[in-house]
Amino acid sequence: MLRGALRAGAPQESGRAPRARHYHQPHAHRARIPRQPRFRAHRRAIRFIDANYRAQPRLAAIAASAHLSEFHFNRLFRRWAGVTPRQYLAYVTARAARAALASTPSVLEAATVSACPDPRGCTT
Repeated sequence: MLRGALRAGAPQESGRAPRARHYHQPHAHRARIPRQPRFRAHRRAIRFIDANYRAQPRLAAIAASAHLSEFHFNRLFRRWAGVTPRQYLAYVTARAARAALASTPSVLEAATVSACPDPRGCTT
């Protein structure tokens, strides 16, 4: 059979209609299917933050652990996680402060144990 002889929606010999052609925008699939190496970079960064939150690492150190530039890493992390690396670091620090407050009666001791940058500004 010739291609021109088939009409859209007309049943073929097998009784099925021909498949519709999928016309899509170029690179439209990139937003839906993230590449695997980027996930490895995020995993490395999250492990680095979880292990080093007491030192309150800067963005440059976190990006270096993921083997990416600062600005590119910040964009990718925010797109992937929905928060910036600094916001995630604040979340990890606050989580440690909550755990320290549950086991330590003094707020100052809990802030010291959890490495809260400023005891007055550490929100839980």
